[in-house]
Amino acid sequence: GRHFWESMLTQSDALDDYIDAQARHTVRHSRYWSATSTLAMDQMQEILSPIQDRILRQMGIEQIWGLRK
Repeated sequence: GRHFWESMLTQSDALDDYIDAQARHTVRHSRYWSATSTLAMDQMQEILSPIQDRILRQMGIEQIWGLRK
């Protein structure tokens, strides 16, 4: 899953730092979500979620409303 999303997100307009953080890579900012990190989880989600939703729709994968854990 991580390799798939890394490949797909790399083809999009997403920032490399967000792609690396989403894939949990240990690179440049190895502590992405520390207090000193310049990345913000909500910003990453705002950018990556629509891209992931679009890719999933293109694959025919959609949310089934009404189902919960």
